[in-house]
Amino acid sequence: MSGEVDRARALVDDYWDGLIEADPLLGTLVGDERFDDRLPDPGEAGRSKREALHRWALSELEALDRDVADVGVRTSLDMLEAIALRDLAEIEHRLDRLRVVSHLWGPGQLFGELGSLQRADTPQRLDRYLARLAAAPDFFRAVNEVVHEGVGAGVTAPRVVVERSVAQVERLMSTPPESSPAVMPVPESDAAGRDRVADQLRRTVVPALETYLEALREYLPHATETIGLFALPDGDAMYAAEILSWTTLPLEARRVHDLGLEDLERIQEERALCAERLGSADPAAVTASLNADGSNTIGSKDDLVRLAEDQVTRGWEAAPRFFGQKGVLAGQFGSGKPVIGFYRTVDRGRSWRLLATLPGSVPGVFPQFVLSAASASTSWLLTAGAKPAVHVTRDGGRHWSSHPLAQKLYAPVALSARVAAASDFHGIP
Repeated sequence: MSGEVDRARALVDDYWDGLIEADPLLGTLVGDERFDDRLPDPGEAGRSKREALHRWALSELEALDRDVADVGVRTSLDMLEAIALRDLAEIEHRLDRLRVVSHLWGPGQLFGELGSLQRADTPQRLDRYLARLAAAPDFFRAVNEVVHEGVGAGVTAPRVVVERSVAQVERLMSTPPESSPAVMPVPESDAAGRDRVADQLRRTVVPALETYLEALREYLPHATETIGLFALPDGDAMYAAEILSWTTLPLEARRVHDLGLEDLERIQEERALCAERLGSADPAAVTASLNADGSNTIGSKDDLVRLAEDQVTRGWEAAPRFFGQKGVLAGQFGSGKPVIGFYRTVDRGRSWRLLATLPGSVPGVFPQFVLSAASASTSWLLTAGAKPAVHVTRDGGRHWSSHPLAQKLYAPVALSARVAAASDFHGIP
């Protein structure tokens, strides 16, 4: 069975490498910088490459015995299958024709994403970033082709969506390159590096954005006046693909609708209960009363901050009722390629068990995780070294105890901003 586990791990590793090569922004998101010098290919060649990758992975998966003891391997294979099936459904139904004109998921978001995700704080990273920006003309040329394909196929987005995309790109175009979000990856202390990025924006990115804006304006007369996929050719199948994409579950549209109604009914019941606690059987009357006396409005920024702090505090205080003494912590360890490990504690951090591992990321760069709080003041910090440990605090970071882990970990991860602020540590408590 160990041979089957090794085959499974090799498949997952190879699939992951293929994923981030096909979608370099995914690699940037998780801290894998190997492809930070390029942009995705939204054109036909890129779609074909992704489709071939997914079909190959599913074929290899079918030949494996997935009933292995290692829960991490089983989880990784399940994720591989879910990702491949989801992306194949999107490719089959050409959901990219809608994505390319979306203000939420479309190219108009690209440089804001790069501004928050990419690192350009060394000469090597800056060179990779400049190479990525230089790829903008080819990227937008392929995007514009997909935009025109959508019009030709009669698969177009709602007018309200396209209008927002037009306004989004117009705002980007009106922003001086020196103030663009695309300059953010370069440290403020590197004035020369920022000038190089601004120059690249001016020479290659802005002209490419202009062609995209022109394509969007030409698209507008063909946008739909409805907001549902049902109005499009093959809309039912496209909707099913979207459900699979967002939930990884092959649910029927009616079931999703029914789930929403059930949730809404529970929400209405909770509203009625809240109103009852405030002395009325009518939620609308309570809301009107609170609006009238000012209880439902914010008078200043400071009031808003105090409200948020109060809500966070009450959430922390309520956490033990839901989480008790259990928690999950995520960190990286490696044997060969670095992986993300999920540890579980059931005794407030005194002992830990490795639950599962997932491929991805590189030493020193971590995605963000939500930590199940053991109490209002208990949190954990994972640190690196030859003798890695979980450090546990139960008093907001003023005092810590250390508990060793068996795996060799790489970089420290602070899993609670609240504790970090309280203890003012930088990687090590």
